[in-house]
Amino acid sequence: MLAADKVLSEGPLSKPDQETIKLVISELAGCDYCVAAHSMVGKLVGLSPDAMHRIREGQATGDSKQDALVTFVYYLALCRKRKYRRCWKLDIAVKKLFTLD
Repeated sequence: MLAADKVLSEGPLSKPDQETIKLVISELAGCDYCVAAHSMVGKLVGLSPDAMHRIREGQATGDSKQDALVTFVYYLALCRKRKYRRCWKLDIAVKKLFTLD
């Protein structure tokens, strides 16, 4: 994840979006320490406790861009590890992510 921090910080994503990605990956990895750390940073960058809980649970937050990002990262991580047979859903998540206003 440390290498990902460098890549994310040099990219165009906002700090809340970066922490959203880190929360999803930390949750999927089952790392309680990482989830706690990224929840704390998420709070500092403006993510609400409710939104972070929903992000970790894979539930809709009510923010369509954030929800598309969570879906994209979730399916990307699972497809990369070959733990999800329906990787075609990744295409749907990508389309949602890039067609938002």
